[in-house]
Amino acid sequence: MLHCGADVHSKSTHLVILDSRGKELLSAKVATDKKSLQDAVKPYVKRKLKVVQETGALQAFIRAVFEEVGAEVVTVHAAAMKVITSSKKKTDKRDAFHLAWQSSKDNLPEPVYVPSGYELGLRALVGAQQRARKGRTQVINGVRGQLKSLGITLPPGCLARESGWVSLAGMDLPETLRLIVDLGYKIWLAHTEVLDRIERELEDRTREDPLVALMQTVPYVGPACAVAVRAYLGKLDRFHGRKAVASYAGFCPSQRESGERRGLGRLTKAGPPRLRTVFVQAAHLLIASGFKRYPQWRAWFGRFIYRKMHPHKAVVALAKRLYLLAYQVGRTGMPWRSQCAGNQA
Repeated sequence: MLHCGADVHSKSTHLVILDSRGKELLSAKVATDKKSLQDAVKPYVKRKLKVVQETGALQAFIRAVFEEVGAEVVTVHAAAMKVITSSKKKTDKRDAFHLAWQSSKDNLPEPVYVPSGYELGLRALVGAQQRARKGRTQVINGVRGQLKSLGITLPPGCLARESGWVSLAGMDLPETLRLIVDLGYKIWLAHTEVLDRIERELEDRTREDPLVALMQTVPYVGPACAVAVRAYLGKLDRFHGRKAVASYAGFCPSQRESGERRGLGRLTKAGPPRLRTVFVQAAHLLIASGFKRYPQWRAWFGRFIYRKMHPHKAVVALAKRLYLLAYQVGRTGMPWRSQCAGNQA
């Protein structure tokens, strides 16, 4: 088998190919486009070529390009390649050489998961949805701040609906402030239209996805939570268990240990922030409902209050519980049942 290290950049990629004994067969800098990359490796594919790349923005593109010509592609985390990151002489050629060399010696770190095209599409839509919501919230807060400076305080959530903007437009406001309100309403309307379009697209893409429907059988795990899990976790069987899944989403506390001293700190907040955000929102909705129809959860949550845990920590604990339930339902392929809730989380 031949081993190829690919140091990928947006405009160019350095390729180094070694045989099983470490002899260099190719060292070339080619353009980062499909034809140039495939032409460079085609002469070596017949001898079973293994391409190693680091994580990056182009990892899915590089994987698709090389797999199309029959090469095996492995993606490793850049931080795990200590030989490269700790080198005092760092060049594109040396980086590619070390990737190929570690592969030839079977000394690569554990490969990372590369999402499929379907999962990448969901991630892109979820990211666009989050940016649109953030932009809309900034517009609302900006207009509310301008009104508050004149002593006008609006009810909470007033500008989250179009009727609130219509009522605001009917108020007697100074000319400058009226202009700000009119422009803010147009921007809010544009963000709302974008959000509606994104949500329709997400619904269309996930309508036939059995995992998304299955995870929504968990109470208060709605489309936003289910789509986030589907987009960012991908294949659920790639995780070793609940601890690995919780760690991936940053729901685990940081840990420091030295000798006999051991302490737990704040959450690591590793992984996609969107996963934590949607489940924290779901936890808030569940708490606001008063745990109706879920007495097991009310008793479980009450223990945190009895121990005088900070409310924020208690909410995060409940969010983690919902997140793990969604994972467990998706992993087992069995719908959630309320009578089993006490044993499933």
